[in-house]
This record gives sequence, structure tokens and C-alpha cells, in this order.
Amino acid sequence: MEIEKYYLNFKTQQPINYNGLIIHQPSFNEIMKYGIDIYNRIILIYALTLDCFDILDNKDNISLFDLILTDEYLLNCLSESLYIFTKADEVVLYKANKYIELKFFETQKDYITKKVKKIKEPNQNITKHYYSLFNWLYQKIRKCFNKEDIIEFEYIDVTEEVVDKKEKTFIIDSNNFDDISDIILKINTTKKIIIEKPPENMSERQRDVWEKLQEGRNKDAKKNEIHIYDILNVCEFGGNYHIPIEDICNWSLWRIMNCYKARTKYKNYDDGLQIALVSGDGKIISGENHWLHQLMIRE
Repeated sequence: MEIEKYYLNFKTQQPINYNGLIIHQPSFNEIMKYGIDIYNRIILIYALTLDCFDILDNKDNISLFDLILTDEYLLNCLSESLYIFTKADEVVLYKANKYIELKFFETQKDYITKKVKKIKEPNQNITKHYYSLFNWLYQKIRKCFNKEDIIEFEYIDVTEEVVDKKEKTFIIDSNNFDDISDIILKINTTKKIIIEKPPENMSERQRDVWEKLQEGRNKDAKKNEIHIYDILNVCEFGGNYHIPIEDICNWSLWRIMNCYKARTKYKNYDDGLQIALVSGDGKIISGENHWLHQLMIRE
């Protein structure tokens, strides 16, 4: 799928129309209200690959979506995430047929005014002192004569509410799940999990060395990890002008990360420019290193 065709939606934070399915981009405020830890656990399902599962063979005949349908926890994560990103009214699983149906209910209200026949009440302008006597005489007279002869009728307007409910559906299966995953991953600036498997036919010593290297890489990655609060801080203060944090929190994660990358890349260019002015070497600020190229949305 060409994810580039949705870059304008990512930039403007507009909902994405994928073959009729509207995928929304939650703001950071909405994610905070939902709970960041829970949100991260839920969207992790879209980063999974077949390598994350213990499958010995027949990988070519099994789809990731089919594997998710066999796991209750993964199904709950998928269902909850679809409510968030599609705002579906119902998420229905058809396990035997291997697909999920999203249901959207549209309610349209209309108002119709009708003329209704009603008995005209006795004159209410009579003082309260005489009203009871008048009403008693009125009822006695009605018994003596035909009601229709003495009773007056009036027509009043009555407005009724008419509710029209329409239902729309969208099917998610193994044919489109990967495309939907790519869009949601891009919204959240997340990538597929890469499992680095050990080389085959290693000796005991080679495996020991490989495992220690992996352990060292993991420690370095954790040590150099950039947290979301660091990213928000750079977006707010890391440039020539200040962006209020209240405004940033209304952005999607994609917009926040794009701002973070733009500010850091421009700062790197500015530092490179200072070095180039002193050294006279313009290579570090030209070509792909030029600030205009650095700020282009190309991934």
C-alpha cells in the first residue's frame, strides 16, 4: 500500500478514508484520558509479525489476522482499538468465517406537525370564584343536550419526532488487515516488530557471544531511549519560537513526532552551518543535508 497518499491527512490530522472505512487520529489529550500504558498495549497488536509467533512451518499459508483470531487477549486488544480508531458502534467477530464486521449506526431525526382535533375547554378567563359553579352548570347542560350541539372543538398543532436509523458495515479480514495496520502504525509513529533470530548451526561459544551482544544492544537501546515527555519538551521549547503545550496536546502523535523531527533536524543543520562557516566545507549543509531536504516528509 502507498502510505504516502495519506501524508496530507497525517499533516492536517484529518480522518483517513480507507476504502470507505474512516480511520480517526486521536489527539494526545484523548490518549492521556484513555491511559497511555493501556493505549500502548492495545496498539501493539498492529506491530506484530508472524515472527512473533512460534510457527515452525507453513508460514506462507497462515496470515497474521488468522493467528490473532485464535487468541482471546489479542482479539480483545484488536476490538478495543477498532472502537478507538474507527468509532464503530459495534465490533462483531465471525470466527468461523474469519472476519470482523464493524457496524455504524446513523440516526436522523425529523419533526412532523399534524392538526389534532380537541374539545375546547370552557372559558378560563372566568374568575376562580365562579369557575367551579360554571363548570357544574356546564356539565348539567351537557347531559340535557346532544354533546355535539354544545361542545366546541378546536384544532391544535402537535409536533411528532420521527427517528430514522440507518446502518453501515465494513468487513475486516486477512485481505485488508495489513493495510489498516500500516495506517494505524503510521498514525502512532510505530513500526513493525523486528525479531532478530540467531544464525543457524552455531556452536555453544558462538551462541554465547551472540546472546551477550544482544544483551548489550538492548541495554544501550534502553539507556538511549527517548521518552514522550522528552519529545513534548523539544516540541515546546526546542526552536526559535515557543509552542504552548496546550496546543501540542491537541495534536496527534504523528504531528507531535513530525514537529520533534523538524526541530531537531533544523538544529542539526544550524550547528552544521556554524561548522561550515569556520571550516569552509559546505558538504555538511548541502545536498541531502540541506535544511529544506531535511524538513521534507520522506520516510
